[in-house]
Amino acid sequence: MLRSMVRTMILSTVVTVTTTPALAGDGVLERAMALLATLDEVKISIDAQKATLEEVLPRLDAAHAAPIRADWRALDGIAVSRDDLVDLQLDNVSLATALAALVLQLGDAYDHPQIETHEGMIILTTDEAAAGMRLAEVYDVRDLLRDDTALARLRAATPPIDPPASIPAPDDPAEGDGDDGDGGDDESAGTPPPVRVLTPGERLMTLIADNVDPEAWLEFGGTRASITEHNGLLMVSAPATTHRRFHDVLRRLRRARPTGVTFTAAVVEVVRGDLD
Repeated sequence: MLRSMVRTMILSTVVTVTTTPALAGDGVLERAMALLATLDEVKISIDAQKATLEEVLPRLDAAHAAPIRADWRALDGIAVSRDDLVDLQLDNVSLATALAALVLQLGDAYDHPQIETHEGMIILTTDEAAAGMRLAEVYDVRDLLRDDTALARLRAATPPIDPPASIPAPDDPAEGDGDDGDGGDDESAGTPPPVRVLTPGERLMTLIADNVDPEAWLEFGGTRASITEHNGLLMVSAPATTHRRFHDVLRRLRRARPTGVTFTAAVVEVVRGDLD
């Protein structure tokens, strides 16, 4: 009788998967986000005390290759004018920081101007006008939705109830069953409806809406951006600044999750008998 001892060892293997959201094929969104990135790179020093907005903008414009302009017609809608006085005393800060300091001094506590990019320009504008600068993009997040650790983080970070209005609730049970009259003993009276459990894609949408420009999303009561999910693809229509924050959140989520899949196995001894 022929007997042989077979010892099999399966080595631990790591498979690294790298997935990044694709940018618009025509490059418009890619160029817009690249332009916004330069605002973090350009440094500026400015000492403007009790200067008008119309006087300060050319000084900021001179620091950057791309034109910096104000949409005066839109700004008039939130009571921001050329003659508004601002104080900017900044030394060697990024142009993005200088622009952020500028907009905080304009408008009121509830409605400040926005910095947006459109057709190669940096524009001082409003929320309402920014809605007309939306760019559409599709983000593939199937890798995140397949990751159990990412899903656990999503479950911990998002509530199981009150989905956005754009997410349809499941069909209610047939109505009209039972006694329609005022009498009778209805044991279900006062019973809260079942909790609506969000899908992983819906949870990701909620997490993003809570952390990326929360006041922007139409589905959550905003005015200038829209997001929907279908089979692990997120369809986003938003201004470039919102896309940039959105892109950054996805990058952070991917960085936080494991970058590979590890297969482990034990050493197994198998006794093979006579094949005859």
